Amino acid sequence: MDSPTASIVAMYSAAIAGIILGIDFVVGLLGLLIVPQFDLLTFVAGVSLFEFGVLMIIGGCLAAREPLDDAKRYDSGGKPVRSHTMAMTGKRLLLVGLFLFLYGLAISMVLWMWS
Repeated sequence: MDSPTASIVAMYSAAIAGIILGIDFVVGLLGLLIVPQFDLLTFVAGVSLFEFGVLMIIGGCLAAREPLDDAKRYDSGGKPVRSHTMAMTGKRLLLVGLFLFLYGLAISMVLWMWS
């Protein structure tokens, strides 16, 4: 199986970050139904900042497990070893965290312009 290109990985990472932000908006809307004075965009920006931190920590820990030598990244059958696949997952989580941060930054800019 071929490895995905960088544009496909970036597209999926942006989509996953959008899904996470959509879930944050749904939770925020539920809070708005319960408490009418609830500030939706501040909640979503704050939660996305927290999720960004969690994704950076987990992604960094997983990405640090990548073998430095190319020969150690694949087994004798040509399949990637577990530490290499975990490192690739960590790099994707770092990219999702970056997109989540950018979405949260955009929401914060909207809040700043409205105030």
